[in-house]
Amino acid sequence: MKTGAASGSNRVKRGGSWNNNASNCTVSNRNNNNPNNRNNNLGFRVVRSAN
Repeated sequence: MKTGAASGSNRVKRGGSWNNNASNCTVSNRNNNNPNNRNNNLGFRVVRSAN
């Protein structure tokens, strides 16, 4: 099982947002972010199947 870094102050951002191009809106896209950073393109998205 993989675990996170042993130290550091940033957090991992996964996926993209409404203001990214399509290539960045994948589940494999990763970036880092300061946990105190707040803006309108960070958050939790709920996804459900169309069935």
